[in-house]
Amino acid sequence: MAPLTGSQGRRLRIAGYVCAATGAAAIATGIAFGLTARAYSRNVENGTTFDPNQDSRGKRFETLQWVGYDIGASLAAVGALLYVFGRQSASQPSVALVTTVVPGGAGLAAQGAF
Repeated sequence: MAPLTGSQGRRLRIAGYVCAATGAAAIATGIAFGLTARAYSRNVENGTTFDPNQDSRGKRFETLQWVGYDIGASLAAVGALLYVFGRQSASQPSVALVTTVVPGGAGLAAQGAF
């Protein structure tokens, strides 16, 4: 894989910010759905007669809550990865040396970014 140029790294960082912000919005939406599900749950518990419509709505909002959390966490993780990869492309030149020892021999591997 060819190293990224500075403008490509900048684009990755911007995409990382966008994904992370979208993930935060999805998590906030999940919280809102969770609060709504809790309100429906309280209505069902406090009602004198069971209302299947309210119970169904509460379960739907609970499902949407978890969907919001899952999507938000996934987008936040992707955003973090994009930012890290974009940041690495803009970093200073670096060299890494790795030694390996195996039965019957040893080795040295070098990796560099310039």
